[in-house]
Amino acid sequence: MNNQSNTIRNTQFNNKSDTQKHLASSGFNTDIFERYLSISMWYEAGLNNVEIGKARMKMTILIAVRFNLVSPTILSELYSISLRQAKEHLNKLVKQKLLQRIATHRSVDGCVYICDRQGAKWAEEHMSVTVPFKRYKHPEMAINQNNIMHDLINVFLMLRLLHETSLKDENYYQYRGLMTEVELKRHLATTNIRIADGLLAQPTNEGDINIALEVEHAYKNPQYKEKILLRQLNGIKSGVFDKIFIASQKHEILEDIKRTNIELLETMPTRYNKKARQPLMTESDAELLRNAIVYRTKYCDDLRKLFYS
Repeated sequence: MNNQSNTIRNTQFNNKSDTQKHLASSGFNTDIFERYLSISMWYEAGLNNVEIGKARMKMTILIAVRFNLVSPTILSELYSISLRQAKEHLNKLVKQKLLQRIATHRSVDGCVYICDRQGAKWAEEHMSVTVPFKRYKHPEMAINQNNIMHDLINVFLMLRLLHETSLKDENYYQYRGLMTEVELKRHLATTNIRIADGLLAQPTNEGDINIALEVEHAYKNPQYKEKILLRQLNGIKSGVFDKIFIASQKHEILEDIKRTNIELLETMPTRYNKKARQPLMTESDAELLRNAIVYRTKYCDDLRKLFYS
């Protein structure tokens, strides 16, 4: 991942009101959304070992707090270091009571790391955002074991995307900030909007484009996909996001999702919802989703090599 300076990048991302304007009409607390999107999540390697150590500690804790977990493989890729060095770095933070280590066969590393109370407190002070924390007698209860592989892939992809530079000028990053699934759940859980695996804000001349990331690491049946499409439509109409990136570690999964979505978007406008006394969606709704969904095959091979080889 990219370790370049943020000096030029900051001149591009100086209009923090874009996302606020984008969401205000939908009744969301735009200050909270903007607060998350404003948190710097770019890794900048320092000029000496002291600066490098501080930068890595900051990033590691922020990842663990914002995504709810981190692993040696993630940090090895982000910091361009060996797995051994990544484990040493993480275990040092465990000794400092900033992180907790959880052994699990569901991680490619055989373990994951989550924040400890001191780590949550540190992140809260740094981000100026409330960080809910609950310490479990058995730390493994703090995470969903069934979702570990999915969540690690999501962390990797979100950070990979955030560190991608602009196609027009490599001195700029493509995205100005992110919100994680954990953060989206806190503010969208009671809505009928699809809670994506993450949200990225991409600046344009017309304002921010909010992109929802969906990580699909397993096949889903059409009935479940139908519910997802309806919630994604609500997300677009409400202004929470404009586009949807779908990524996977398998080309076959993406092809299956694309085929299913094409079929559903053709049939859903013709099917009647008896309870609502109207079609499941209109033709214009279907077209809105067709234009919004992007199937990102670019990352399939890297994800498979990193997490499944």
